[in-house]
Amino acid sequence: FFFFCCFFFFFCFFFFFFFFKQKTAYEISACLVGSEMCIRDRISPGFLRQFEEGYKCYIDGAWPHASECFKKALVLNPNDGPTFALLQYMEMHNSVAPPSWKGY
Repeated sequence: FFFFCCFFFFFCFFFFFFFFKQKTAYEISACLVGSEMCIRDRISPGFLRQFEEGYKCYIDGAWPHASECFKKALVLNPNDGPTFALLQYMEMHNSVAPPSWKGY
């Protein structure tokens, strides 16, 4: 009976330890890197170029040019949420950065 109890205890301990343990930061980051790479592979270089130029202009306060870049980016990837959100925000302000614009 003692042998059975010890065996059962160690079996349960190892079962829960290996199957329900918390992930380490390394395991989580490796998973994120893999998913980020998959997402990045689906983005065309043309879209990325338009988005980066538009975002730089957005930060710099050159919203008319940023709007043009974001519209071109949406033609290449019409389902991109961040591009759509930034464009919508600029259109709420008539594509003119507020006078106190600091880039955020």
